[in-house]
Amino acid sequence: MNNLDEFNFFISVLEKDQNNRPSSFKIEIIKNSKNFQNITYNPSAWPVIKDSLALTRANYFANDTIINDGVEHFHDFIIADFNFDGLEDFAILYDFGGNGGPSYSYFFQNEKGEFLSNKEFPLNEGPFPKIINKADKTLVIKRPKGCCKTNTTVFQLQKNNWKIISTTDEAME
Repeated sequence: MNNLDEFNFFISVLEKDQNNRPSSFKIEIIKNSKNFQNITYNPSAWPVIKDSLALTRANYFANDTIINDGVEHFHDFIIADFNFDGLEDFAILYDFGGNGGPSYSYFFQNEKGEFLSNKEFPLNEGPFPKIINKADKTLVIKRPKGCCKTNTTVFQLQKNNWKIISTTDEAME
């Protein structure tokens, strides 16, 4: 995947399960036309994909692009700045389940340019935010709750720690 910065991302299958579905991936990160970093990634489950591994990808890092990912329309690999440090981070599909929609693993770029997971990130192995607000340092998630409601939760980064600043349930429209 080409992006607007110095990194290119390539994803290949390392292993498949007994049903011939990918169970382990290599995320190859290229910088200045050279292999910069390899990450072995093991998702929880992976939807049936074509042998070409034609993942759907999005880049929300540049130009403050409006997020249009959700429960029914989503991407497998997404570039954005999730921790408001001005560096590219990425999310990759972790699982997909019923009406709860997709969940993602998140990788954050450090000052050396390396991408590392952070198990303390509140959305890790969870939903993708509907709103990334750089000014307020907030991430907003909105998910179905049961048959007839949606839950909206707002996380805010405060002194390098994530806090839930609001959560509301609303009837589905």
